[in-house]
Amino acid sequence: FNRISNFRHLGRDYLIDPSSLHSTMRSMLDDLLDSFNMDIQKSILKQQISELPKQEESLKLSLESLGLAFMTLDRTETLSKITRANELEPDNHFVLSNRYMYELADIFILRSKHKDKQIEELNKRFKAQLLSAKNNPKSYRVYDALAAYFLTQDNPDQAIQYLRLIPRTEYSVMSMIILAKIEEAQGNPSMAEEYYYEAILESGHPVVLKVAQTLFFKSNITEIESKLGIKH
Repeated sequence: FNRISNFRHLGRDYLIDPSSLHSTMRSMLDDLLDSFNMDIQKSILKQQISELPKQEESLKLSLESLGLAFMTLDRTETLSKITRANELEPDNHFVLSNRYMYELADIFILRSKHKDKQIEELNKRFKAQLLSAKNNPKSYRVYDALAAYFLTQDNPDQAIQYLRLIPRTEYSVMSMIILAKIEEAQGNPSMAEEYYYEAILESGHPVVLKVAQTLFFKSNITEIESKLGIKH
């Protein structure tokens, strides 16, 4: 209810049933966007919802981990939820890819002296699944994960090739972080900065900069933090 216009934007009941969660979510988002006159292609919503887990518990855990991913540097709950979701639906590409990226980010955030060994072991665990998923990806997040994987192999050209397979409308926070890191590594700080700003906007949390700062190599984000008024 909008107290300024005295207009009720959305007043409708929805059936919440495990067998129809995807169609219900699509209906709810369609109605919500229509009520605010937001012009987002329904095909985009359909694609994004289709990537999500089918099981109720796996879906719940996946969405909760997604919400937590860039809210805090304490990754314990995020990793616990995405791991459980992956165990419930091991063949879901959205969950598989996010689990790989969250675990990878955690390794960099913790800055262990055994980081290289941990990344090597992580890549061994996920390589076959990710390379298999690329043949018929059910989620654009597969390309994010593969881009991240190849950056750990010091192969930015291959990483870029996978990111180019993602439509601009389907970029995730991780898409933009990876693009920022590549631009930064190639000596394009202004382009990197633009991607960092987009990542903050998409995630809704400035802490995303702290996650991005440590990934692959340490970035100097002091200027961006200063512009945004972020204090240490």
